[in-house]
Amino acid sequence: MADTEVRQPDGDVSVGDWAAAPLWSKIDEGAGAPDGTYIWCPNNKNSIGECSVENPSNPGTYTQVDIKVYARKSAAGGNQRGLDADIRVGGALQGQKTLLANLTESFVEYTLSWAGLSFSQGQMNSLQVLFISTGTTGGRPANRREVHIDYYETVLIYTVGGKGKIKPSISIKAMEAGFI
Repeated sequence: MADTEVRQPDGDVSVGDWAAAPLWSKIDEGAGAPDGTYIWCPNNKNSIGECSVENPSNPGTYTQVDIKVYARKSAAGGNQRGLDADIRVGGALQGQKTLLANLTESFVEYTLSWAGLSFSQGQMNSLQVLFISTGTTGGRPANRREVHIDYYETVLIYTVGGKGKIKPSISIKAMEAGFI
């Protein structure tokens, strides 16, 4: 049986060309809705920002990481701007994924998932999230658009005990039979 826990960003690892530092404090609402404080990547650059994530609080094997993010581009039309993401565990990237190749001008919640993982609670203490602005940054200045992120949260999916729970009646019978 899998359980989940939600974790927020808790520090900047690298801000790149994203503004305004500290990034994590502008995107750590935890409320699940935009609050008007956001970070942005300039309209003439693509850049990578990276934040650390609160340590997980549950022992077990972490099998999936979902990133929920509210993102948009600064205005309708103009250049195509997108957002990719990746996660880093124990110093190793887990595979960049495209959130959306062309964001809209309104904040929308998107989710990216990394499944098939197998990390301990201790390994997940090093979890970091990278957000990568993409798209066209050149051309006429009137067509350039910023990439905005209002918040993100990290949903960690984990299992405890590996093989599931033992039914008490089976354990008592096994003890009575001398197997335990």
